[in-house]
Amino acid sequence: GLVGVGACATAFFVHDPLELGLARGARGKPSSDVGKSLRAVALAHVADPRLWLLAPLPLGFGFSSALFTDWVDGLVDEKRGAAAVAVCSTVTTVTAGLAAIVLAGAARKGGPRAPVAVAFSSYAVLGVCLCAHSTADLVAWRQLVLLFALQGVNRAVFENSTKHIYVEFFRGTPCAAAALASIYVHSGFASTITYFTLFAENKGLGGATLI
Repeated sequence: GLVGVGACATAFFVHDPLELGLARGARGKPSSDVGKSLRAVALAHVADPRLWLLAPLPLGFGFSSALFTDWVDGLVDEKRGAAAVAVCSTVTTVTAGLAAIVLAGAARKGGPRAPVAVAFSSYAVLGVCLCAHSTADLVAWRQLVLLFALQGVNRAVFENSTKHIYVEFFRGTPCAAAALASIYVHSGFASTITYFTLFAENKGLGGATLI
């Protein structure tokens, strides 16, 4: 739960997300105001409804990242050992790097629709896999490679495509910085919710991923 809360708190260290950079306090030190930061992000959602339409991108990654960090990695460690966790993490990292290159090229040619379509397809397949297989089936290597590769695609979309889409959509608008802060608010919120709703059986986990 601390990771999810910490992710949510990332956006709080901006005194006023409507201004780029940190505000300065009376002694010249950066000041933070959680209430004003959250208020600015909330007002940005009112001022520009596109934030609601884009929210599933960071929400999806928040759900899946918490799912893997807390449950999938633990399952792999329990059934196959720490070395298997390292191998699976490598699959995610390599896939994310390759997917980032492919998605960047697709975005240059066709705009943001391709990365968004890939993201939602990846989350859907990941959720179906978790719902359709028992925990015993999930730790088979063919399933682990698929799951961690899908998470690599999800990470590539979040770390690259999602942030690029937000920058392009809100460039020059009054709520540009608040829109970027909302990425971490949404993903942190989703991670926190996932940590508090993890179940012993993977049926509930698949449902959480699909939200």
